Amino acid sequence: MAKEEKSLGLGEISTIRDILMGQQIAEYDKRFKEVADDADSREKEINNRIQNLEKDISSRLDALEKDMSARFDKLEKLLADNISSLDNKLNDVSRNDKEILGQMLQDMGKKLLNGKAK
Repeated sequence: MAKEEKSLGLGEISTIRDILMGQQIAEYDKRFKEVADDADSREKEINNRIQNLEKDISSRLDALEKDMSARFDKLEKLLADNISSLDNKLNDVSRNDKEILGQMLQDMGKKLLNGKAK
């Protein structure tokens, strides 16, 4: 029976509280719900913005990766072309030098033979 008296006491206190503060509590509950709804709405908006930013960053990174890859390919081709060109020039110069050296040796041989013959 003591428990029932406590229950009635709590119920009576709750009733008195509702009578005295009912309108204010209802107003607070309404405002808390509005704040919670606003927070949920903002959270969804922020999450959407984050997802959009992630997509944007991902697409920009993909584009940057393709651009950098294309630039590296161009640089590799340019280097390969320059190396090939320099190699050809070196071969040409080396061939010319050999021909000039050969001609000089022939001239020296002729001069040596002409000098001995006299």
